[in-house]
Amino acid sequence: MKAFENDLFRVINEIEFEYQPNHFQRQLRADVAEIKTSNLMTVPADKTLNLYEMETAQYRQLLRNNITTSYRKSGMNRKLEIDREAKEIATDISIADRIDCIAEKSAFITLKDHKENFRNNPTCRLINPNKSEIGHISKLMVERIVKDVKESTKFSTSGGIHRLY
Repeated sequence: MKAFENDLFRVINEIEFEYQPNHFQRQLRADVAEIKTSNLMTVPADKTLNLYEMETAQYRQLLRNNITTSYRKSGMNRKLEIDREAKEIATDISIADRIDCIAEKSAFITLKDHKENFRNNPTCRLINPNKSEIGHISKLMVERIVKDVKESTKFSTSGGIHRLY
């Protein structure tokens, strides 16, 4: 039995692997190298899987335009105030140990390539990942309250006209 084990270990130790990339791997490696060396930004499309390249300055301008149409500039005090309010709410409902403060993530845009005149006048969707977890919690609480009210009043939303009394 010992001789068999030794032969088995010898076979395992003598195994050599060869690197043999296929066409897909070679193409993938070439694409990654091209993206890394490019001076252009790669921006995803909004509702398709398309990717577009654009100059960094043009991307920043589109991002700034989309941010300033939806948001006003505020100071760090506003963020701290929102965090403080979220902490108070989380403490009131006994989940403060499981909630984090708002993570500071950069907003970004996706291009609406399905719109008319996209090439000449690109429009964008602004994605703001800075969301408080309290919003999700309040949504769940409202859904639970609505469900309880529907059950207690025997209200159905299956269609037709229903009396609540």
